[in-house]
Amino acid sequence: MSEDSLTYYNVFLSSEDEPKAEATHEIVLELKDRLFVEGPIRNLLLNEGYELGLNKPPKSFLEIGGSIWNREKTKVHILYLNEAILQTALSDKQIKKRRDWKVDQKRELRSIQKEFQIGYPLYSAVSDYYNNLQSALGEYNLQIVLGRMNEASNIFLSDWESPEHKLQERIIGIALRNPEIYGGLDSAYYNQGNRYFAKAGDAWKTLHNIRYGDFFILNNKEVSDGLRSLRTGVERL
Repeated sequence: MSEDSLTYYNVFLSSEDEPKAEATHEIVLELKDRLFVEGPIRNLLLNEGYELGLNKPPKSFLEIGGSIWNREKTKVHILYLNEAILQTALSDKQIKKRRDWKVDQKRELRSIQKEFQIGYPLYSAVSDYYNNLQSALGEYNLQIVLGRMNEASNIFLSDWESPEHKLQERIIGIALRNPEIYGGLDSAYYNQGNRYFAKAGDAWKTLHNIRYGDFFILNNKEVSDGLRSLRTGVERL
């Protein structure tokens, strides 16, 4: 069952509200997929309808802040894991050039690379961990988009001919102002994200208990440090 259908989620609504919620869900998916490629969507959902005014506008949800605590932790885990996986692909020549690494670190990385290339159990465990983190982030991102759509429906745009205003009218035309529908979708995305986050936690435990698995994971203190780093000096987009 795909997230494209609302039946993928446990949303309890009246028969009258179900088609409205389905239509809302479809727009959430659409705007999530187009957020980083179309200026008007980005402007409306990330900057109250105005041009962001950035030389480098955000290119992924990893650059979008929010108040969903598990989502922020998921981002920290993903950012670290991405870097760890990149290191497994370094050539021997690239490893030798790293003057900031000690001899023992270089030797250990080569051992990790060999174990990772074998496939089982290390590569399989990392893949399971990565996939569940990405799935969790994807669900939390739907919640972020839904919340931004709700905010966008309440802002004033002076240029009624702008593409941002036309998009706002489309958002206002759906059922976001129905608290049952908004609350139902918000909870559904969050709960589904938490399910994947819990599965990622199980995969974390698996990695912690196998050889070289700790190379790909963060402990609680490292996650806390990552959260502080993530939030320091970064404005909410």
